[in-house]
Amino acid sequence: MPLIIDDARPAPLMRHLAAIAYDTMLLAACWIGVGFLFIILNKGEAITGGALHYLLQAALLAAWLAFYIYFWTQQGQTLGMRAWRLAVADENGRPLTTALALKRWCCALITCAPAGIGLWWRYLDVDGCTLYDRLSRTRLYLLPTNPYPSAKKRKRHV
Repeated sequence: MPLIIDDARPAPLMRHLAAIAYDTMLLAACWIGVGFLFIILNKGEAITGGALHYLLQAALLAAWLAFYIYFWTQQGQTLGMRAWRLAVADENGRPLTTALALKRWCCALITCAPAGIGLWWRYLDVDGCTLYDRLSRTRLYLLPTNPYPSAKKRKRHV
């Protein structure tokens, strides 16, 4: 992903929230798949406790983390962010490394846990950044156009 800060501006809150809602639905589908695999491992029975329960919890957390790390590092956007023309980058507009994406995810988890304070922080910040963006030194940008052209706009080679 190229530098994006030249032609992008900070993301508006409503687009940010819409992307979070979209990604939450996608993540829920991933969690259903993980849960289905664990039910199969448990021979169709509900997982009510024991070691398999803790392993399921760890797998759900790993799926959540992998979802964001993969999309942020490989494409600079999750699918929800792509739908709303948002992209995440470091302070200099470069793509996130795995370590930086992990730091952003952890900061978001910690700062948003108490009533979403990390997200609402943007109203106190002079640049409109969330608290987790400040702590992880990342930024969420609104792109002027979608960097991935639709199938209709692509030229077809004959």
